[in-house]
Amino acid sequence: MLVAEQAPYMWNNEHLVSLIIQNRTVILPTIFDALEMNVQAHWNLADSGAWAHK
Repeated sequence: MLVAEQAPYMWNNEHLVSLIIQNRTVILPTIFDALEMNVQAHWNLADSGAWAHK
């Protein structure tokens, strides 16, 4: 599987989710900035919009 296909599975890890919740003020802005940058500048135009519009 591709990394993009595996990434959603990390949210099923309760320990990881609890760490993210505890540190959400730092982690979530970083994640959202990276996702936005991916939508704006991904090298593969088909991939960049595939998940952003679901």
